Amino acid sequence: MADGDREVRAIALGMLARGERLAAPVREALLARLADERDDTLRRAALDVCARSGDPAALLADAGRVDVPEAVVLLKRLVSEKNVFPWSLLAPLAQRDNRSIDRQLLVLAEDLSAPGALEWLVAMAVG
Repeated sequence: MADGDREVRAIALGMLARGERLAAPVREALLARLADERDDTLRRAALDVCARSGDPAALLADAGRVDVPEAVVLLKRLVSEKNVFPWSLLAPLAQRDNRSIDRQLLVLAEDLSAPGALEWLVAMAVG
């Protein structure tokens, strides 16, 4: 995604999409470049390649490292696959204080009575 030529970036992403699951360092490098990609189509394609390459816990961690729109896409994917997580893994995302993220966390939370989760839920209810 560092190449200045859109077509070259598109071909490289296509090759990554056709390959096996990306190794974690490759997926992380690709995620790190998302913020620099100005082409919406290529940014979505890169995010999709990353999402298909990560297990649920890795995708949740990835959601904490990308900008809000990309985080929401990853979280929606986790929701659609009916994943749930302990609050301890979701709490860092709740600290981003973003309603789009919060909506996904409500569905992904395994137990909202866990320490910290209930306080977050109350804050959402009265906030």
